[in-house]
Amino acid sequence: MSSSTASQLSRRKPDSSPSKRYTSSEMDVQEARESYPAGRAKRKKHAEQTDDEQGEREEEREIFKRKKPIRTGTFNKPKCERCEKSGRSCEKQKAGVACYECALSRSRCEPQGESGRKPFRRNAPIAPTVKELLAAPLVALETAPQREQSSSPAPEIYRPGLFHILKSAQMNPVRDKHHYHESGDLAFVVGDILFKIHRFQLERCSSSLTDNPLLRSGQQLPKENKPRVLQDKVEEFRALCWALYAPPQETALQYNAPNFKLKLILDLFLISHKYRLDSLQTFATQLLVYHCTPPKTTCRTPELESILRVATRNKALPLIEIIEQALLCRLEDDQTITTAELIKLAEELDMRRFQGKLYYHALVKEQSSPISKIPSSTAYDIPGIDLSEKQSMALFRGYRSLLRYWQNLPGEAREKKLSQLTSCKDHHKCQSEWDSAWSVEAFKNRDPFPPNLDILAALEKIQTSAPEGIVTPAPIVLGGPSNARPWMRPCGQKELSGIIEKLKDTLADHFLGSQFP
Repeated sequence: MSSSTASQLSRRKPDSSPSKRYTSSEMDVQEARESYPAGRAKRKKHAEQTDDEQGEREEEREIFKRKKPIRTGTFNKPKCERCEKSGRSCEKQKAGVACYECALSRSRCEPQGESGRKPFRRNAPIAPTVKELLAAPLVALETAPQREQSSSPAPEIYRPGLFHILKSAQMNPVRDKHHYHESGDLAFVVGDILFKIHRFQLERCSSSLTDNPLLRSGQQLPKENKPRVLQDKVEEFRALCWALYAPPQETALQYNAPNFKLKLILDLFLISHKYRLDSLQTFATQLLVYHCTPPKTTCRTPELESILRVATRNKALPLIEIIEQALLCRLEDDQTITTAELIKLAEELDMRRFQGKLYYHALVKEQSSPISKIPSSTAYDIPGIDLSEKQSMALFRGYRSLLRYWQNLPGEAREKKLSQLTSCKDHHKCQSEWDSAWSVEAFKNRDPFPPNLDILAALEKIQTSAPEGIVTPAPIVLGGPSNARPWMRPCGQKELSGIIEKLKDTLADHFLGSQFP
């Protein structure tokens, strides 16, 4: 075959007859040319459907944004996503509305009535009781749960919070068995309990009728329509009602240890202090002081700690002093309680003065405990103290500070010039007695350091026992020891009493340092 014939054959177009055979690459190109128009139309149709679905989702999202949350009693809830996609019975509802159970459980929606609401079903979830809710901690109203970000918005589900359920319970309270008086003119709802009492019972216990918040919040009720709701504990309000209506013989039984109800009296103390019922607060305070005063303390140590917390929170100073004395006495009698535990309690309650008393008690107790000498050594074996490392450092600091105080006290007292009282007729004798009590000769017969480092006891001894060489009139004995009466004249007696009180007030500074920078 010539070269011209070969070139003509190469320029000839391929035959389109079915019998014509192509290579694999030529077949791929041919199929792509034939299927391109159909594929383009298919992709265009799919894009249009996607745009339509996206538009519908945008409209639904706007509907959900504009729709307000429904209250607890209404079940006209937004439509769930599952029913919308599956096109089930709730598809015909307008504005994407579905039933409440469907919105919560995402199950199949059932047809609804013309009102657009659906009644409760038997298998609907049961709400917790009021007692269960009251036993749980009080929380704020719950909001709609946070939804995970997705392509389609989830329906807004409004879940009722504890506040609404408690409010509904307070609208239908239960009458108290003992303190609902039909003739009463004041009604209060505490928790889910309805109390009805007489106004004059509160008025006779209150020192001020205008400033009493309980009388101002109470409402006279010719009809039992809207009783006032109090944010108190039911036990505390029952204790108040008990004190208002209890007969005298029942209240008198509280002074007997077997009949004493500590929880009842503590609740009465708290609520009477809150509502300024002075007579009831005084009654509760007297009972607590009576049962906590040492040595006839009938309360256990944990009960004393609970009373101390209540008294500190309400600033009941007389009760605080009694509890402090009772706990200090318990350190001597009760082996289960330690000084470290009480110091920790005083630190927790920010009772600096009580901390000073506890450290001073531990110091005196440690100085009076027997010690033994280490064999073949000049050192002594110090018994262990039930204190932490920080507390032990504070005890050592107080020891050094009190020693320095006792060494400098006589010299400072000798330089002191007494102030003359208006009742003093011979101030020269008062100053002479004061100088003699703090003279060097008088302190020669005394210990250079007080026994067990009990400086308070040493000062009281100076107050009640005259130094040798000073003749004082014989005291009048009135059923007590003769040396218990102060021998100094009024001017010196007042000055020495001031020194003792100042040491008691600043006792914590010796162990904890100054509270002022």
